[in-house]
Amino acid sequence: MCIICGWVYEEEKGCPEEGLAPGTRWED
Repeated sequence: MCIICGWVYEEEKGCPEEGLAPGTRWED
């Protein structure tokens, strides 16, 4: 979770609009 904006990243879904494929770990 981003402490600035509150966005929650879900590793199993990824974030395709930001270039993060499903399964991409938060640490990466």
